Amino acid sequence: MFSIRSLLNFFRVEFLRGFLFLLLLYSLFLLGDAYTLMYLAQQYGVFLALATSATITFAGILLIAANVRAILGRVRRRVRDGVVPGRDYDRLAGILLSALLLVTPGFITHALAVVFFLPILRRLAGSLITRSFKTELAQAYDYLKIGQY
Repeated sequence: MFSIRSLLNFFRVEFLRGFLFLLLLYSLFLLGDAYTLMYLAQQYGVFLALATSATITFAGILLIAANVRAILGRVRRRVRDGVVPGRDYDRLAGILLSALLLVTPGFITHALAVVFFLPILRRLAGSLITRSFKTELAQAYDYLKIGQY
């Protein structure tokens, strides 16, 4: 799953600094979400706050699953035609970021998931994610081309 090179990154100080910063940023969102959820539960009741969060998550995951299925179909067609699906990789990474934020309970992360689900921001966030995986994505393309799945 992980190459040796990507695992060796955990021994580089710059990589660890960036990784820990991302974890810190994510934990701040979780704290904000916990506060928002507690505030809404206090104002409107625990059941309504949790039911609203669960409903948004469920509906969003259904929408994301349909988009992922469509993008994977496009990737298959492009691979079959011999075209590297670079933009589709970006879109897929952006949607997966949106899905990660959507399954995290809370209203702030749900709002961020909706923002990253917008097509322009989806591609932008996806391109930032896939930028560091160019070699792996090229290998994935070769693997898909050989397998013709």
